[in-house]
Amino acid sequence: MTIKPNYAQIRRGHLREIAGCSLRSQCPRHEPEFKPKNIRRIKMSKLGKYFLLATGFAMLATFARIPGTNINVHADDRVCSVASLKGKYAWRRTGVNKSMGGPVAEMGLDVFNGDGKRGITRSTGISYPQSYDWTNVPWPNGSYTVDPDCTGSVFNANGTKIENIIVLDGGKRFSVISFEPDKVVTGEGTRLEEEND
Repeated sequence: MTIKPNYAQIRRGHLREIAGCSLRSQCPRHEPEFKPKNIRRIKMSKLGKYFLLATGFAMLATFARIPGTNINVHADDRVCSVASLKGKYAWRRTGVNKSMGGPVAEMGLDVFNGDGKRGITRSTGISYPQSYDWTNVPWPNGSYTVDPDCTGSVFNANGTKIENIIVLDGGKRFSVISFEPDKVVTGEGTRLEEEND
């Protein structure tokens, strides 16, 4: 005698077991599949294709190093010389000077004449535990050099190198760092007036 099960009375989970599949993904599906009736293709105009292509090339040129696509950030290939520093500059320097007992802070006026002569004309400063008020100094009391790459050196009246310098903004500003032993001092200077040649 053959027994026919009444599938309407069997619970849903047992039906899977009877069918031989323990996981739902293994059981045959009897769900309707969604199939769109009209497949619509989007067509791009020629102008859109060219725009997309040009945008891709622009991004490639921006992020890749392709010969001929390097952008020069300087307006011209100007080089520096002693003539780049010319005029009166306000400066400030801060740091540590071991020979003076520790931290120092100074500011003053420095005159560069454009041919390698320079000198501090007036300055004031403080270093622990002493300070000095505005002091006038006879000019010139030093010299300077500037290389074509805008780096250079500053010398005292004896010809001893005391600072390394970088000329910035075509001579409108400069940045210095001390070159003397037991001294770690950095500073900046800004031209106060334009020189008429």
